[in-house]
Amino acid sequence: MNSIRKVIRGTFYSLMNNLGLSYPLATVLPLRHEEIYLNIFQTLFPEHILQIMKIASENQHAKGDRIQSLIDFLSKDILGIDLPHIRGNSNSRVLPLKIRIRSLDREAESESYLKLSSDFA
Repeated sequence: MNSIRKVIRGTFYSLMNNLGLSYPLATVLPLRHEEIYLNIFQTLFPEHILQIMKIASENQHAKGDRIQSLIDFLSKDILGIDLPHIRGNSNSRVLPLKIRIRSLDREAESESYLKLSSDFA
C-alpha cells in the first residue's frame, strides 16, 4: 500500500509541476479535499473561470458534491462525453454499482450455461 501512495504522490507532484502549481503533500489525505481540484480546474480551464467559481460557491449537501459538479462540468462542457464511472461522491454509489455488476456477471454466466446446455441437448 505504501508503494501505491508513493505512485499517487509522484503523479500528483508531476501534475502540479506541469501546471506550475505548488502544493506540499505529506500524505494522500489532502487529495480528498475539493480545493485542490478547484485550483487544478481553474488552471486548466481559465476560460471557464466563472463556471468553476460558481461550482466553488455551491451549497454542498453531501461530501463530494462540488467535486461531482466539477466532474459533470468536465464531462459535458469540456469532453462532451458521459463519465458515469467517475463519481465525486463515490462512497454512496460504488456498492450498488458493484452489486449490479456482479448481478450482470451472474446473469451472463447463467445465459452462457443455458445456451451451452441446450447445444448439447
